[in-house]
Amino acid sequence: RRPEIAIPAGLKDVHILDNTFVPGQSPVLSVAKGCGRISFAGTTIAEASSAAGSAGRPAGDADIAGAPADVLRDRPRDLPPVGPAALPLDGARHLAVPRLPPWNEAAMWAARAS
Repeated sequence: RRPEIAIPAGLKDVHILDNTFVPGQSPVLSVAKGCGRISFAGTTIAEASSAAGSAGRPAGDADIAGAPADVLRDRPRDLPPVGPAALPLDGARHLAVPRLPPWNEAAMWAARAS
């Protein structure tokens, strides 16, 4: 069986944070040699046979194939901003949208709730 996530050689600064996996028989993460700064923090492994809603267990070395020594277990500091709020207002020019409205997270969730 194949891992849930496979990181090929040479990739750097990949952050896999705060996920829950139900892996089956194979490791969750496979990291090729030559990778750098691969973060795998806040990850929970929920067994397929466990009851719904169970907390599971923290990911460990057995859940990582390849080069587990190259995987960081702590949450990285100073992550760059991501998501819609981090997009510059002209960040959709390639979609023929000259200027986006400023992102308003609270308004977006309020609109979905109504």
